[in-house]
Amino acid sequence: MDIEKGQKSIEEEIIARHIKKLNLPLKIYHYTTIDTLINILENKELWLCDMLHMNDKNEINYFLDMLFNAVEERPSLSGTIIENLTSKLIELKNQARRILAENLAYIMSFTPNKNDAAQWERYADNGRGCCIEFDTNELLEIIYPSGGTITLHPVYYADDIRKHEHVDILYNYISDGVLENGFSDVQGVLENILMCASAFKHPSFKSENEVRLLAYPGITQKFCFERMRSNIRQVCKISIKNEDTTEKIMTAVMIAPKSNQSQITLKGYLNKKGFNNLADNISKSDCPLL
Repeated sequence: MDIEKGQKSIEEEIIARHIKKLNLPLKIYHYTTIDTLINILENKELWLCDMLHMNDKNEINYFLDMLFNAVEERPSLSGTIIENLTSKLIELKNQARRILAENLAYIMSFTPNKNDAAQWERYADNGRGCCIEFDTNELLEIIYPSGGTITLHPVYYADDIRKHEHVDILYNYISDGVLENGFSDVQGVLENILMCASAFKHPSFKSENEVRLLAYPGITQKFCFERMRSNIRQVCKISIKNEDTTEKIMTAVMIAPKSNQSQITLKGYLNKKGFNNLADNISKSDCPLL
């Protein structure tokens, strides 16, 4: 029992350091549909969707293009090295895209922005869905056993990554054949680059302040195919275990401003399913969307 308490204390300390280091908010919000809310509660699972079938796939390609362009633009190269650089860059970029196609990253998006007009329209069924409040500490607790293969991380917004550490790593490898920062092979470098790309987004989305739950390529999580709206999607499932855990993680629900979902009916449903605390924390958005 004392060992279990000690392990729990260590886990809590690691989570607290993670939140402080990344400046994560204590409450984060997931804008979604009423159907998704019901699926989470009924299945006691969080579904992370593969990035290649989301708008975010363009962000990964944008990151890769900027990264390789930054390497190519490095000054002080002789003509011979430039020719070598160009051919190696093309080879590495193609290899990165092959790895990306074979090893999908999966995400679930959050934000500290509560009751945000833009996100109601973009992500909550055009203002007819809901917004689920999550407790950051509790969410980190359920992903802690993954050993770092699933992380909660703020998104980085940038249109200039010339100072990114991977620019130096790629440049030195191409020009000198030397791998730095502890990497033993190129595959590891490219996989790490794709992990960074998964936490990147164009600065035009900066106002969203997105925080991503990320399952990285190559992990041994529970993958399957599910019907989502009108499409079949590959998803990574994270178990929430039971009703008690669900209510620790999900602490409130806000109904979207244009939704015709009755608060009384939703409260009755949640009570019937045993989510009594969640049922007591339902609100209706006062955002004036038309």
